[in-house]
Amino acid sequence: MHRLHTRALTLGLALLGFSALAAADDDTVGKWYVAPTLWAVRTGTDRQVKDGAAFGPALGKNLSNAWSVEAAFSTGNFDGKAPVNDLTINALSIDVQRHFYRDAPIHPYLTFGAVQSDESRSSTGNYQRQMLQGGLGLLAHLYTQPDHSGVLQVRLEAKGRWHVSWLTDPHQGEPADFLMGVGLQWNWGAAAAPAPVAKELVVPPAAPAPPVAPPPPKDSDGDGVPDDIDRCPNTPPGVKVDAVGCPIDSDHDGVPDYLDKCPGTPPGVKVDANGCEIEEIVLKGVNFDFNSAKLTAASETVLDEVVALLKLRPGAPAILGGHTDSKGKPAYNLKLSERRAAAVRDYLIAKGIPAQSLTAKGYGATKPIASNATDEGRAQNRRVTLEFTRLATR
Repeated sequence: MHRLHTRALTLGLALLGFSALAAADDDTVGKWYVAPTLWAVRTGTDRQVKDGAAFGPALGKNLSNAWSVEAAFSTGNFDGKAPVNDLTINALSIDVQRHFYRDAPIHPYLTFGAVQSDESRSSTGNYQRQMLQGGLGLLAHLYTQPDHSGVLQVRLEAKGRWHVSWLTDPHQGEPADFLMGVGLQWNWGAAAAPAPVAKELVVPPAAPAPPVAPPPPKDSDGDGVPDDIDRCPNTPPGVKVDAVGCPIDSDHDGVPDYLDKCPGTPPGVKVDANGCEIEEIVLKGVNFDFNSAKLTAASETVLDEVVALLKLRPGAPAILGGHTDSKGKPAYNLKLSERRAAAVRDYLIAKGIPAQSLTAKGYGATKPIASNATDEGRAQNRRVTLEFTRLATR
């Protein structure tokens, strides 16, 4: 009996595997079907017979996508266990099936129903019992006729039967059987209506769409020069720019027109941040003691003339620059130049020039005006300068 179970299960799985290659569309709804099935039966212990096999057909109707109803008949002979003799079981059942995913190539269903079992033994004669049964199954498509009037499926089902005997007295105990079946199900019915043939409709070709204009190049700062060639991004709004997006500098003094408070500066003239000309005066005669920021007595005469000049420009800013030659370490020269510039600033403040208008800066040896290779050149480089914006009338 174990071999029978194994063979039935193997055959069923092989058929299901082949059926997965068939079409998934379901054409069985509304059709009648017949399903011959081979059953492997494990009998209940109350029957006192060996497991065996049964065979029989089923006739049914696919009512809807979800429901089917069928009547089935099966018959089987089972060898008795000594001293009980053989048993024949003829069973007629009415079952309802609930299908799921019927449109799939392989779909499951539940089955439940009632059984009228006609049983007989040579020693006890014929008797009847009523049973309930329920189980689950799989249906898989194998073949569909071209006109969809017939569909062949493989059917694999497992179910249990339980004794109830509503109409007859219990006989030979109250057995419960387990059945596993494999079979083929042939569904037949009306052929599918042919699909309507659509009339050919001649549609004139659509006019070509007008070409889509390319998007304008991106200009993030809105100065009229695309970003990909703009050399001066983020120009303030309203500022006139040249062909590469940079603010116009009409007098070429390095200060754009929109910031230039002194337009028309002659070429080569040094200007401040406002574009106004800076005049630099070397304070000749302003000297210091050796390696010191102490002014010599002769320097005071020159600085008194500077005081007179600055008083003609009340409140105008001026920068006092300290310079050294290249002898000595750069860091030391820078500090020395800062101290000397500060000494000149202190003298001018003491003579009445407002402190807020004077700035002292040390440049060390970074701005030579002569060669540091000669004594004469080094003497020229050791200097104090006065820078201020020229008072212009233009």
